[in-house]
Amino acid sequence: MKSMQIWATLLIISLLFVIPSKAIEVSKIEINPAVLLPGDVADGKLILTSQKEEDVRSISFKTTGVKITPSFITEIGVIAKGTSYEFPFTIKATNPGLYGVEVLINTKNDSKKHIFNVEVVDVKPLLILKKTRLILNEVNEVEFSLASRINFEKVRVEPLFNSEPSIFYFNTLQEATGTFKFYPTEDKPLSFKISFYNGRNYHETIQNVEVEYESSKGVFLTYNLSFSVLPVNDVSSLSVSLANLRNDRVYGVIVEVNGDRISFSENRREIPYLDPFTSTSTSFLFSPEKSGKNEITIRVSYKDEMGNDYVIQRSVEFTATDQEILGISNLDVKKTLEEVKITGDLSNGGRSKARNVVIEVIAKNITKNFFVGELESGDFFSFDFSLPLVTKKGTIIVSWTNELGSVNKISKEFSVPVKSFEKSPRNTMLYIGIAAVIVAAIIVVALVKSRK
Repeated sequence: MKSMQIWATLLIISLLFVIPSKAIEVSKIEINPAVLLPGDVADGKLILTSQKEEDVRSISFKTTGVKITPSFITEIGVIAKGTSYEFPFTIKATNPGLYGVEVLINTKNDSKKHIFNVEVVDVKPLLILKKTRLILNEVNEVEFSLASRINFEKVRVEPLFNSEPSIFYFNTLQEATGTFKFYPTEDKPLSFKISFYNGRNYHETIQNVEVEYESSKGVFLTYNLSFSVLPVNDVSSLSVSLANLRNDRVYGVIVEVNGDRISFSENRREIPYLDPFTSTSTSFLFSPEKSGKNEITIRVSYKDEMGNDYVIQRSVEFTATDQEILGISNLDVKKTLEEVKITGDLSNGGRSKARNVVIEVIAKNITKNFFVGELESGDFFSFDFSLPLVTKKGTIIVSWTNELGSVNKISKEFSVPVKSFEKSPRNTMLYIGIAAVIVAAIIVVALVKSRK
């Protein structure tokens, strides 16, 4: 009977050691960062709560794959009823994996076991471009974002090529989106340096993004001459057209024209900008000052929004002839009994309009002129001048300005035939009257004689 009592007592004591007490509990395990990368150190916190006053003698950690410091601590002391105790520790990660950590809490009366997991992953932020088809030798605008299952902090993205902007900063990965502009000159992947923090752990990585390139179509220049052959000092038009076949806007477009002994209405035109896939045209009036082959150089310069300079140059040829622009034809000089009459036609055989046309006839100290005004290309004007009978010779001078404002002149000399004259209508009537009088007189005389 006594031995049975002893065994019962021993059984109760052993049960007290085997069945854990619920007086002490692990209420919370905090790990920052929650997910580690290889080489990371996490700050951990073990929080104990007790339903009654408890004397905690030791806390120990048992694990493989990660290192916990401190792994064992003693003489923690008494935790009062309804209070908490926080035990800080650190976790050092080495290799990727999911690792279980066993926590053993020993009190004066019993022990408590708790298990939690530590996750170690080998992941980095992934940079994603919104478009991967880019244009060489143009300003490309590209939007990017970062993706990861872990919300890293203090993220820094640095394109390893010339870009605007050159660096991006983000507080968290969730807000990591941006747009950059850059000017690729060769076919190669885009490299980015990405640095970030996971908790208090700094990381950086280089990421190469494969992209496809196509050649820029640039700015296309075309030109057109109104006429490829024209007289010296005549005026023609040169039209210059530009088409922006690029995917970006170009700025400060300057069109310049130059030529040896060629006058222009103006040598330079400026266009503030030209949007993608738009075109514009401008024209220049020009006038050659020498005959033969002439050459006009067209030079177009512009910039892109990153300040890169571009130049396009073309040459266009035309021929200038010695043909007179305004010509005098059908000139007729006749002498009547009373005056010298000069008639003729003035024609415009040039390619452009003649302005402020004046015909002037000079003979000794006598000058007569007539303001014709404008004479279109292909038109003619008939003139008629009267000069005194004493006129023996003279000069016809025609002056005008071309469409560039240049003054031009031609002259033609004339002489009056000595014996040649033409009866004027007035003299003819006089002669008829005299003849009529004579005839009448003869008739009268004849009648008188017949009566006798």
